[in-house]
Amino acid sequence: MMLMAGHYDLKFGDFPPRLFPLEGKGRVEFEARYFSFEGRMSTQSVVEWIAHGNGIGFWSPARVEHLFSHGAAFPNEQRKFSIVGLGSIVNTNSKNYAPVLHGSSFERVVALGWCDNDWPADIRFLAVRRI
Repeated sequence: MMLMAGHYDLKFGDFPPRLFPLEGKGRVEFEARYFSFEGRMSTQSVVEWIAHGNGIGFWSPARVEHLFSHGAAFPNEQRKFSIVGLGSIVNTNSKNYAPVLHGSSFERVVALGWCDNDWPADIRFLAVRRI
């Protein structure tokens, strides 16, 4: 349902509940923000920075439900830059993947991004905290 609510033009990858189980029930409110970095960073470094080293408080990498909700609420953000949710990393075929929203002026895409390599500097990482 959350994936359909985003009205994405293209979907690359499979988002089955067995790989991306939704946590919690009902409606929960979160504050969201982007983290970005000037150079390439590994997934582990980004997750550690968001959780512990950011100097601005307690944040968690966004899970798939946060990412899909954000994409539905702010559909044009992913046209500006790719947005990654590192709170829902899955391992399939011996590779790690995270959900990614990206796009252009003419399409919005949801995909699985390979996160075993460093992320480029133009990526935004969605982080959340409960309010």
